[in-house]
Amino acid sequence: HYTTHVGDTITALEVGSLDVDAFFKVMDNSEYFTLNIYVLEHQSYHTDRLSYERGFLVRNAMVIDTQGLTLKHTSMRMFWRVKPTIPLADLYYPEFVGAAAELN
Repeated sequence: HYTTHVGDTITALEVGSLDVDAFFKVMDNSEYFTLNIYVLEHQSYHTDRLSYERGFLVRNAMVIDTQGLTLKHTSMRMFWRVKPTIPLADLYYPEFVGAAAELN
């Protein structure tokens, strides 16, 4: 794991490389929502474990690479798929995200 200068774990997301059409063929909106719950649970487990081991709160720093982002990535069907997942971290995993940065 890479960490920030304060010890938070770093998660890199490369959103511009996503094949939107394949993304919609692989799973429906309900499955995507459930997948996000699993990812948050997995990441929060590891940040909680690291917090215990290190003796201080470890959060997640997100780096989002938007290179290659197109109109397909910002379409309404994409919005309706992602919208229900947006408040999950704030509602059920407070203090999980310590920082977020966007590149490109």
